[in-house]
Amino acid sequence: MSAPLTQSRYRVDGMDCASCATKIATAAKRLPGIASASVSVATGTMTISHGGESDLALLESRIEGARLQAGAARSCGRRSGTGGLGFFRALRP
Repeated sequence: MSAPLTQSRYRVDGMDCASCATKIATAAKRLPGIASASVSVATGTMTISHGGESDLALLESRIEGARLQAGAARSCGRRSGTGGLGFFRALRP
């Protein structure tokens, strides 16, 4: 029997296009323990379904890499101005 999945929602600032959202969702889905990921440019959020073994700190790091790869920091997004990883934060249920 499989372990139950938890659903978590995150704010992802700085994406303005579908390309950014696709890169971020793909990066999340490639991580161990992440069953699904859905990213909305309109709301600036990502919802993931994950097991207890998922490394959410690694998720944060990969999302930053995907965001930069998609060009969000340069051409299609706005920087949050907070420095570091302030663009990515958990939302309360």
